[in-house]
Amino acid sequence: MSAYLLLNIAVVGILVAAALLVVGTILLGRIVTLVYRANRRLVLAEKRNDAANVAYWDSLHTYWAALDAVRKAGVRS
Repeated sequence: MSAYLLLNIAVVGILVAAALLVVGTILLGRIVTLVYRANRRLVLAEKRNDAANVAYWDSLHTYWAALDAVRKAGVRS
């Protein structure tokens, strides 16, 4: 093979490697972004769930307190 052909093969190889590196970097960035967004959604959903749990238990404790007050007052159902 001539030196010119080998040089062309080397240049094309370097360009292909650079293109693969760019594409890989872009794909990695997209994957990281997707994982970050999914994790953020999970964190926000967990916070909403915690708030709902607190509200539920608060209402349940209020109900129990009212029930105890009714029982202490001697009211029969």
